[in-house]
Amino acid sequence: MNASRSSFLKNQDASTVAELLIRYWTSMEKLWPEAIARDTRDEYSLMKSVGVLTMHSIAPTVFEAAHVGGKKITADALHEVLEPVAKKLTIDFWNSKTGEAGKIGTNNKAVRYLSDQILKHVQPGRLSSSLL
Repeated sequence: MNASRSSFLKNQDASTVAELLIRYWTSMEKLWPEAIARDTRDEYSLMKSVGVLTMHSIAPTVFEAAHVGGKKITADALHEVLEPVAKKLTIDFWNSKTGEAGKIGTNNKAVRYLSDQILKHVQPGRLSSSLL
């Protein structure tokens, strides 16, 4: 994580960071509902260690993309950033048995690999060099 992204989150109070994470995971729930629903989440890796670690490692980048142009980081803005990812990396990507995320493992190398795969689909034009 680069310094500008980590300092952005470090400068926020706990309730703001908590709200951002709630919005972030709510957006993912809309995009990959089967991977988050209680009844089916065991079939997918999104809510397992590798998925949670991956999504939290890329969260600052996603927040930055949602904040481009000074927009508030709303659930809709996060959804807009993650929607192209979900279109390319469908629910099958997260399948625990057959999906790329499910077969990769759970170590740091796996998290970095999955982060790279996901961030390929975050629209580069939406990222700015500064959050403010």
